[in-house]
Amino acid sequence: MPGVETSIFSALGDRLQQLVLSPAVPISWPNLSFTPRGAYLRPYPLPARTESMGVSYQSPNDYRGIYQVDVFWPVNQNPISAYECASAIIAHFKKGTKMVRDGISVWVEGPPWQSPPLEEPSWFHVPVNVPYRAFVPAT
Repeated sequence: MPGVETSIFSALGDRLQQLVLSPAVPISWPNLSFTPRGAYLRPYPLPARTESMGVSYQSPNDYRGIYQVDVFWPVNQNPISAYECASAIIAHFKKGTKMVRDGISVWVEGPPWQSPPLEEPSWFHVPVNVPYRAFVPAT
């Protein structure tokens, strides 16, 4: 059985992989070789501290964090396309979306949001933040 964090991040990644964009935008997964040939997405889990939901050793644990999906768009192209891609991610991960992996349920606990864009030498970069939460029984 995979670790809790692995299951949470896998559930979020599975959901991202189900996103249908037209035209398709490839995903650069963490720690895998990737050479961009145009626009792409780059996800990163940003976990927060795990908290206990009670005072007992048997109380469930509360896993929270942000699943950040960065939209990278080539410079000198209309930035509206990058914003539209970010909006599609936000709609795909709307508040209340439930994902299950390895028996662990993960919810989008609030509305996702765009952070301000970043301009890099070769890329227009729009971060999208998806707040997630999972309650997992103590083992």
